[in-house]
Amino acid sequence: MLYLLDANVLIDAARDYYPLQMVPEFWDWLEHHGNLGNVKIPVEMYEEVCDGKDALATWLRRPDIKDALALPEDAYFG
Repeated sequence: MLYLLDANVLIDAARDYYPLQMVPEFWDWLEHHGNLGNVKIPVEMYEEVCDGKDALATWLRRPDIKDALALPEDAYFG
């Protein structure tokens, strides 16, 4: 099963519950499950968060994170 994350899930997690510096295990877990294909972020949501200037945006712009989490544009679940 594939879970799609909305931008607010990442923003709220980084801001309120799992700051990147304080709970890196959560973000490692997210990347791990992205690499397994269990969790993805639609490209539009990914770009919305990447437009920021905070630690979350910087983390998401890393090429390895983008490869793990960004849902490919050509994905079709017909």
